[in-house]
Amino acid sequence: MTAPKVCVAICTHDRPDQLRALLEGLAAQSYPYSFPVLIVDNGADPAEEVAEGFQRRLRIVHEPNPEEGLSAVRNRALQLALDHRCDFLAFIDDDEVPVEGWLLELMKRQKETGADLVFGPVLATYPHAPPKWVTEGGFFERWGDTPGSGNALIRLAALPEDAGHWFLPAFGLTGGEDADFFDRLMIHGARSAIAPQAIAHEHTPPERTTVRFIWRRGMRDGAVIARRIALSDRPWGRKVLAGTGQALAKLGYALNHMVCGMFESWREVKAVGDLGSAAAILLYGLGWRFQFYGQRMSARKQGK
Repeated sequence: MTAPKVCVAICTHDRPDQLRALLEGLAAQSYPYSFPVLIVDNGADPAEEVAEGFQRRLRIVHEPNPEEGLSAVRNRALQLALDHRCDFLAFIDDDEVPVEGWLLELMKRQKETGADLVFGPVLATYPHAPPKWVTEGGFFERWGDTPGSGNALIRLAALPEDAGHWFLPAFGLTGGEDADFFDRLMIHGARSAIAPQAIAHEHTPPERTTVRFIWRRGMRDGAVIARRIALSDRPWGRKVLAGTGQALAKLGYALNHMVCGMFESWREVKAVGDLGSAAAILLYGLGWRFQFYGQRMSARKQGK
């Protein structure tokens, strides 16, 4: 029996230093077989020079992809993996660095479970000591139990045949395209597993460890929730009820955190994120549309 063919996909956008650190981590992998590294690049400053510096150590395919949005570059990565006749694709973000056994652990867990999707933890690294509430509240720790493309292995045979059902363009500028994609795969029968030792460390700069960032992240999450409800096949009235219910739930979480925040400061910040989510859901219902990725971040009233 031959080993299944796996490739690693990186979607990058103007992060040359982080990309270089990631490629160093991939070059140090303990995986016993050679694997291609697919870099899909939609940055204004192409990462080709960074990629060329690793050509002797890694099998790199660098492809500029000028189309704006997260969905477009992720879909291109999937197509490249199919073009290279890979059996599995491992996604990792361009601001992360995997531990030495990362890819081996993902593939080992897949073999153990037969899963179509395997997720690994993403743990924050800080260039400077963050505020106490950041670490106490675990704001930047993900343990693989929430599907995301930051650290994920996909059996390519589990993909829908129609590429139009891969990462949806509707989420390209808001984010949330990965949660939507993986949820749809699992609804249609894809099995998932967690590889707890397949750890990726995420560079978390000081500008993220602020209350303002948590508010904006909460708004992004709310906008994604609202967009997913809007795209569902429910009748219009049920969409309104679902959106209202989600906004009220977020407000309830915020109130709970504010009450408990008298004793634990990180809960006050959690409340800020929940309020941001509730606000975005309600604003979406009133016709506002959000953009969190791309050339500029914005919120605007639909039709204006």
